[in-house]
Amino acid sequence: MFEVNRAKEFKIVFCSQKPEDLSTGGVRQIADVIRYFDKSGICVQFLDRKLRFNGIISDVLKNFWYISKFLKIKEENIIVVEPNSERYSFFLFNIFISLFLRKKFHLVGIVQAFYHSYRTSFIKNWMDRLLSYLFLQGLNLIITSGKSAQDELVKMGLPASKINNVYLATREEFAKNVESSSHNNTSKKILFVGRLHPVKGVEYLIEAINILKDRDIKLFIVGDFEKNIEYSRKIFEMVRRFGIGDKVEFIGRIFDDWRLAEFYRSSDILVLPSVWDTSPITLVEAMCFGLPIVASKVGGIPEYVEDGVNGILVHPKDSQELAKTISLLIDNCDLREELRKGSFRKSFEYRNRTWKDVGKEYYQVLSDLWRGKA
Repeated sequence: MFEVNRAKEFKIVFCSQKPEDLSTGGVRQIADVIRYFDKSGICVQFLDRKLRFNGIISDVLKNFWYISKFLKIKEENIIVVEPNSERYSFFLFNIFISLFLRKKFHLVGIVQAFYHSYRTSFIKNWMDRLLSYLFLQGLNLIITSGKSAQDELVKMGLPASKINNVYLATREEFAKNVESSSHNNTSKKILFVGRLHPVKGVEYLIEAINILKDRDIKLFIVGDFEKNIEYSRKIFEMVRRFGIGDKVEFIGRIFDDWRLAEFYRSSDILVLPSVWDTSPITLVEAMCFGLPIVASKVGGIPEYVEDGVNGILVHPKDSQELAKTISLLIDNCDLREELRKGSFRKSFEYRNRTWKDVGKEYYQVLSDLWRGKA
């Protein structure tokens, strides 16, 4: 039985569709929250974004569409949740609510990433930060999934008192794993799990594999290639241009947990070359199977990867250092075994966190907001 059954306290409106495509840890977190709310009898409504085209015109029109929707709502005690808020689409909507309808609605944003962390264009970064600030200023509460995101928001000028962290949950299939795998095979399997997106820094991993192309290694890339087609094409073209098609295998997205677990179980090293990341659940998943980790020393990654204990941290965007570190682990089986054991031990700090824990924490911070404690 669930402890919460207080649907009459407040109503929650998500400015999105009900999550179905669970291709990222952040979306899975929102799905966990919805599952908890559904089972707890908490009233949740979803407002679909009706506009299907992209770009700044679409973003502006979405704002006016939502404003018109909320002007028609007669109820009060509504908490408006804006998931995947790194896009900051609703800055006009938030400002309008803050100025004219603050007493009726509480605004909550879920912030999981920052686009300016990887962009190279000064103008785009400046615009992103400006819209981010306008968007975030209008919120009553910001929910992040890691301390690094909170620190980034505070740097932007947001008060820490407005921010709450709710960490991700581990897949139940992976949390059940009770032993780590030790491999003595000559050929080393290197694993990347995550969406193909510039923030994940996959191009630097491809460059590192090219540097190591004379070694007996194989990189398996598991993740969604469809969400950012332009970037995916860039990665495919790099592999073709370097002539390392025999060293890189693109697996694509895996829907079955048991099949993904087999990739973790059969691999020797997990590499996450992100240029910025909040709380990548991939790291916890890898730890559950005792994988040594090579990852960038950015964002929230050092919260999970302790240098020399369960992995090795490298500088972001440094293909040479990345290749050198992968080579070190390939050649030094004693170090690899030490990190493997450390990784498996460290997994017990995170692996027992469930979707119910995530749901309860979300409900608590939303309740505190509604009661005026936030």
